[in-house]
Amino acid sequence: MKIKIIKFLLKKLSEDEKKEILTEAVKDLFNTISENDILKVKNGEWILGGRPQTEAEMKLIASEAYVLTKSKLWKVLQFDLKCKANEITFLKSKTEQDLIAGKITHYLIEQIKKRLESLAKYK
Repeated sequence: MKIKIIKFLLKKLSEDEKKEILTEAVKDLFNTISENDILKVKNGEWILGGRPQTEAEMKLIASEAYVLTKSKLWKVLQFDLKCKANEITFLKSKTEQDLIAGKITHYLIEQIKKRLESLAKYK
């Protein structure tokens, strides 16, 4: 009976509202991260975890991003991850999923690099 009521109520919601309800419903069961948890600009204001960031906090993030992108540690980590991705993709892959895993690793490295570079440019 409860399921029928829930299904009836869900039909009246938009897709975004449904996603929000489902995310909240499984938050305690899984490690869910949504758009509300990440650093983003909303209405000209930087928001992280639902909380507006101060100018000082954003300058600190930018400074840390800049230092990390210029650090030897970042270069070592990138090289390690790319090496592992190449190993997965070219040496150890036996299935299509293995190839996809290697490509996803390369993609994630590039996304992290782009995010760091864009944050480092914050003024």
